[in-house]
Amino acid sequence: MNKRENKIIKTDIFYKVVIPCTLVIIIILFLSKTFSLNINVTNNLSVELLELISTIIIAFVGIYIYLNRNRDEELNYLELNLNVIDENGYLKLRTEVTNPTRFDREIYFACLIVNRSELSFLDILNEKMDTKINDPNSIYKLNGNPLKISRDFAFIPLKYYYEENVRVGNEKLIYEVPIKSNNNTEDNLNFFDVRFFVFRGQEEINSYHRSVVCSFGIRGNLNLDHLNGLTSIIKKASVKN
Repeated sequence: MNKRENKIIKTDIFYKVVIPCTLVIIIILFLSKTFSLNINVTNNLSVELLELISTIIIAFVGIYIYLNRNRDEELNYLELNLNVIDENGYLKLRTEVTNPTRFDREIYFACLIVNRSELSFLDILNEKMDTKINDPNSIYKLNGNPLKISRDFAFIPLKYYYEENVRVGNEKLIYEVPIKSNNNTEDNLNFFDVRFFVFRGQEEINSYHRSVVCSFGIRGNLNLDHLNGLTSIIKKASVKN
């Protein structure tokens, strides 16, 4: 279990066990003095009071353990896979999202980002998308942006994952995106990186993104005009060469 998951569990214990137990104990002590209950708190805590406090703590801990008995599984991330497949002269970006648990997962946003391998990923993203993103966790802010393609860059929203599939059950989802080059065999071989980002629902535990990356080489530059017709990617596209 990583540091973030440990932090989540510690925070849960503090708010769901420590604070409720403390409040109940304070209320008991207050009532015992106010209404002169049969609990001696004038000098030392009586055996009865200690037993009552111990019972309360054990009860809250037991309730927490019962309600969170599946927490390890609930904290699990979605599993991602990305492959670049050569098929009959053109490439396919094969994306996979797998939910290995029995808890339904909501996907808030998913996208592919393609850029030249020799260029800084975030620098070219900010330049092409006219935005200011400092780290990959903030890429979710691009949700709602249309498809954007050029000869050396592509931002491809994958609505199949977050609009057509409202929640992901214990299943594997697969979506493939065809990509082409300008097919000029005299052009130099260029290398590109493609990143697959998936963000879970903002209200879910561990809502941070997951991502995978692959690289591929093509002769010439990208030719992605055909993506304008794929409704599972975007409904309204903007193209800039």
